[in-house]
Amino acid sequence: MCQEEKPHAPSCDKNKKPILDCLWPLLKDKSNLLEIGSGTGQHAVFMAPHLKHLTWTLSDIKDRQRGMSLWLREEPIINVKGPILYEIGKNTPHFPKSVKPFDVVFTSNTLHILNWKNVERLFKDLKENLEKETLFIAYGAFKFDGKYTTESNKEFDDWLKEKDTNSGLKNFEDITQKLLENNFNLLEKINMPANNNLLVYKKQ
Repeated sequence: MCQEEKPHAPSCDKNKKPILDCLWPLLKDKSNLLEIGSGTGQHAVFMAPHLKHLTWTLSDIKDRQRGMSLWLREEPIINVKGPILYEIGKNTPHFPKSVKPFDVVFTSNTLHILNWKNVERLFKDLKENLEKETLFIAYGAFKFDGKYTTESNKEFDDWLKEKDTNSGLKNFEDITQKLLENNFNLLEKINMPANNNLLVYKKQ
């Protein structure tokens, strides 16, 4: 019988080390992380063993569950939980719950895939389900003042919109304003390799 091949996202291999280097000082005092839109689960497989002081919970839509399970079956990690089902914009299942409240939510390369309505829904979910002082950390490519930072980001945005006209790079100022409306203040905007950014917010 042929072994089922696990999915692989090349972008995860390229960005996992720079992201971990930035996450480490932010997460050193945290204990319970929820990753939204975990995809293949590669970020958790790489990063969680370096962050043994916290529990890392995977979540994504139904179609992604099998792939993540294959990664975890091959590389079981004691501080990784899930994957659990969470589809933004759906009433069921509701926002992921944990016996111990999540004190950080991380998402990578998801906001540009969501339509703006679901971005707003996600931020409302964060407001309604997270406690004060919880961090929300988003990695990806963004526009600033409505402008692309590089031609490659514009080409990436065009490619996204060809696949789904409702997707595309989001404006940093719009994200920050909408999060502010949901009680999250910007802490840091960190420039990352390959024209990406790591945005760090805290619930007030």
